[in-house]
Amino acid sequence: MERVKKGYQKMKFRLTIKRMLNGLIFTGVIATLILAVIGLNSNNELMNHHKRLTGTVLPLDKAARSVKSAAADFMIHNFAVRNAEQSEALEKLADRKPLEQAYAAGIRQLKKFARSAKQSDKKLSEGIAQAEKAYQTALEKDAAIFDAARASLQAAERIKKNKTVPDQ
Repeated sequence: MERVKKGYQKMKFRLTIKRMLNGLIFTGVIATLILAVIGLNSNNELMNHHKRLTGTVLPLDKAARSVKSAAADFMIHNFAVRNAEQSEALEKLADRKPLEQAYAAGIRQLKKFARSAKQSDKKLSEGIAQAEKAYQTALEKDAAIFDAARASLQAAERIKKNKTVPDQ
């Protein structure tokens, strides 16, 4: 009987090691499968974010930059108008059509993206509306500054002309 007990204990011990090894292998396989699923899921999410970035965010950023660039060009134009010292220099600045076209193109791109957005984003459409209002205000102010600068230069030229006539 003792012999049977010893054999049983040996067998039980061997089975325990075998079970432990099987358990470790099974745990390793499960952990590997879980990591593979997590890796695939994160890769899919990364691809979705990349598609969104290249399809929506980058073109939208490009359109926003073109609007900002056009606004900066308007400020530079405004500065040049204010600092013009002769009527000829001022008349060269009279054509602001390229500035208006650049701004309008940027706004058109922003509107296109606002319409194609999957969700109706009110913030984007409100921002575009505010940008258009600011653009109209900038056009009005630019025209007023241009007219004032023209009148000022013409008055200065008349004064200079009248001043030189009596000296002769």
